[in-house]
Amino acid sequence: MKQLSFLISCTTILLLASCSAPRNIIKLKPQSKSTSWFYGQEITGDSIFGIIAKVAFDEVNRPWYLFDVVIYCVLCAYVVI
Repeated sequence: MKQLSFLISCTTILLLASCSAPRNIIKLKPQSKSTSWFYGQEITGDSIFGIIAKVAFDEVNRPWYLFDVVIYCVLCAYVVI
C-alpha cells in the first residue's frame, strides 16, 4: 500500500511539473551587419584608434542581460579602462 501511494504521489508531481509554460524566447540582433560566429555565439565588434572591442550575448539572468566583452589594443602596450 505504501508503494502504491508513493507511486501515485511521484506520478502526480511529474505530471504537474510538466504543465509549466516555457519562458519567452529572447532574440537579440546586433545593429552591425558585420558579425561572425564563434562556438555558437554571434560576435560583433568595432574598432577606433587601434582599439578593437568585440561583444557577444551570453545569457539572461533575470532581470539582467549578460554579455561577453573582449577589448584588444593593437597600437598601444597598456589600456586603462
